[in-house]
Amino acid sequence: MKLLAAVTIKLALLTGICYARLQAATATAKTSNDPNRVVRIAVLPAGAAHSKSRYPSCDANSRLLAALARQTAQTGSKRADERFLYRTPPRSKTERFSANTPPSPPSSRREVDTSIVSVSRELYKSHPKPKVAVNVGRRYVGPNLGMEETMSWQAASDTPYRPRRRWSSDNGQTWCNVEPLPETVSHIGSARIYWGVGPVAYDPISRKTVSVWLRQTQPGDGRACNHSFLRVSDDFGHTWGKPQLLRYENGADFDPANLLHPGFLNNNQAYFPQNIAIRRDGALVVAGVSARIPHSVPLSRINPGNVSGYFAPANSRNLGAVNFVARWNAGQARYDCKASNVVWVPRHVSSRGLMEPSVVELTDGRLLTIYRSSNQNITGHDHGRKRYTLSTDGGETLGEPKELTYDDGTRFYSPSSIHQLIRHSQTGTLYWIGNISPGPANGNSPRYPLVIAEIDEVNVGLKKDTVTMIDTRRSGESSRLQLSNFTVLENRRTHQFEIMLTRLGADPDDFWGSDAYRYTLSFLQKERP
Repeated sequence: MKLLAAVTIKLALLTGICYARLQAATATAKTSNDPNRVVRIAVLPAGAAHSKSRYPSCDANSRLLAALARQTAQTGSKRADERFLYRTPPRSKTERFSANTPPSPPSSRREVDTSIVSVSRELYKSHPKPKVAVNVGRRYVGPNLGMEETMSWQAASDTPYRPRRRWSSDNGQTWCNVEPLPETVSHIGSARIYWGVGPVAYDPISRKTVSVWLRQTQPGDGRACNHSFLRVSDDFGHTWGKPQLLRYENGADFDPANLLHPGFLNNNQAYFPQNIAIRRDGALVVAGVSARIPHSVPLSRINPGNVSGYFAPANSRNLGAVNFVARWNAGQARYDCKASNVVWVPRHVSSRGLMEPSVVELTDGRLLTIYRSSNQNITGHDHGRKRYTLSTDGGETLGEPKELTYDDGTRFYSPSSIHQLIRHSQTGTLYWIGNISPGPANGNSPRYPLVIAEIDEVNVGLKKDTVTMIDTRRSGESSRLQLSNFTVLENRRTHQFEIMLTRLGADPDDFWGSDAYRYTLSFLQKERP
């Protein structure tokens, strides 16, 4: 096969001279069977060859890269946007972060580096136009390597639009064509309704893919009525069955013919979680929030300071947390669900109650749920914490909420933002990923840095000496930057953690004009002090 045009090579050298490895390169090769093919070669492992050849010239490196480009171009027709990575093990910059102080520059780092991961960050998808962000999420949808990737645009808070998705059967190596999804936000008169899928898990007992869907109805009176539903799929999430309302009290079921029925809207309110936990006995656990605090509790105990918050009027009772334990009923082809008790914190502890839970079964069988909270409109108290509950019976009874601290008992600040719990399949280590602030938070801000830390499963806390920065605000970026609202998975082939995150608000002049990035977290194998 002959090349019809010369290979054009652009080299970006690590030091400006041919000293170590070629840090990045782009080669364009036109072949007789595919004249438009573009081959991108990133990170050429030339370091060893440099050493053996006593540091060859730039011309030698160019010839080596050109040969690789020709070899790749002759392997057959591929998609024009395919990326070929010739890479050495990642040597990405990692930054050690102490939660009570700002990140230190590399020159002043501790001699003993206790970072637990190295982090690489890559631009995954650029925003489509000014004042519009792009959101991307990935998840596994079955027991093997099948994946779903979703994408949407966003120009207002909690209002994605133009949702679409694509599928991969080989761990994201190749993808089918993008297909549109129904819009998640609709309106009936003055009422706004959000209807969308949340966490997804594959249940090995039922051999079905299970999801939790949120129906959030804003009737126009300052409230947001949240209801969570289980849905089951027989085709790994391509289609979903009838919604099953998660109940913890009496009330009307959802009626598609009467979407604003008060008997439905005012009862069994529960906002969906960040994940679905699968207990070792096979039962599913779904954590819910925005649950109604029982009327037996006087409002004076719930809100002695008459505090209000976003979608949480001062007289609101929908501020509690509840768990649902679901077991597959093969005879009825649905889940039998049992609700726990409802727990809560006073409004002067969290003005918006317990929010956006992430749940996991600990190694000793206890169930840990961690919650977002908020200090919006609160004065005179320590600001910005995460809360947690423990259950000793698999989630069927929740203990009293407590403040999440470090393993040595010291406190840390965290804004009102999401977080994730994820256990590594190979090591069994449990990790928390979220925002830790160097000082008191102000409601939702600041949503940086983003960190990862190991969980102490005995005493329940973040292991302080493992807190490692994933990303933070950079020079020239807006203080409104949000490193939040991310998805995370463990790659089933590499066993690295992969985070998809839109760096919302990075541009000081265009908050919504924000790009989606992929972070790859590689775990460091080293002895700790």
